[in-house]
Amino acid sequence: MLIAALVIGVLTAYYLGFKPGVLAAGASAILFVIAATVPGCALGAYAVIGVGVLALCTIGPRVQKQSNKQRFMALGRDLLKRGFKLLRRK
Repeated sequence: MLIAALVIGVLTAYYLGFKPGVLAAGASAILFVIAATVPGCALGAYAVIGVGVLALCTIGPRVQKQSNKQRFMALGRDLLKRGFKLLRRK
């Protein structure tokens, strides 16, 4: 199951970046441990992981990776929009 968690992490890192990949690998590893120790949760845990991998494989290629500069500019733009909305309300 550890290999499966690593594969999920690598797949996520390929499509979404390193940090989400590490988080996905850790979360899936924890979910696999829970599935192995709690017999009643195994089917639900495997279903959640399966749906997540299926969603990642279908949506992942459509998501474009942004450079750090693009992310910073998008964040600044969003913050400015929120600030202007707050000023317009008053």
